[in-house]
Amino acid sequence: MTRWTTALAFVISACASREPLEEPTIHTVPASLIADFGASFYVLEGWEDWLDDASGIDVRIPPSGAVEIGEQDLGLVLRFALSQKKVTLVGHADFQPPSGCPTEVTLFKPDAEMAGGGKAPRRVGFRIRLNASPGPDPRFIAIEWEALKLTDSPEENPAPRGSPRAAESIAKASGTMPLGAALLLRHSRGDRRAYFLILRIASLKEP
Repeated sequence: MTRWTTALAFVISACASREPLEEPTIHTVPASLIADFGASFYVLEGWEDWLDDASGIDVRIPPSGAVEIGEQDLGLVLRFALSQKKVTLVGHADFQPPSGCPTEVTLFKPDAEMAGGGKAPRRVGFRIRLNASPGPDPRFIAIEWEALKLTDSPEENPAPRGSPRAAESIAKASGTMPLGAALLLRHSRGDRRAYFLILRIASLKEP
């Protein structure tokens, strides 16, 4: 199992989901969601512990950092996200990361999120920064990555001129991973719901 440079241990959520998850009604993930080449970035939203109740998925996400999942688990996660209202696929983007060159990709949530205390809506997005290159074994890549949460200031409390968007680093690490595998991390909203970020790399583009 790949070891990531993060000091925090894996934990199992002690709380159960608000409602049991139903089996996904979608049996096959659309081919457009899992690319054969390049990389893919997904943002999901759901209860913080919904993965604990998702049958067939056995992943434990550390409180800070990411867990590695294979293509089969990725497909099952996406099937749950596409099949029911408790989990939502917020966005998906495919891109071609050049080998050995810094790359970033950003996804924004279409609907505004309420700010702390429910006072004003704000636009929320997530950005992945990465630098990946081939490893000694051609089946693996070496990767450095960072995930950031982007927040546009509410209109009633705008940020200073020149910085209308706040960027918060929520996780970062470096290590190796197999081509075709994915990194899954969770970022809590504070209301028992959370965003789930997934980065999958199937191949690198030669610079």
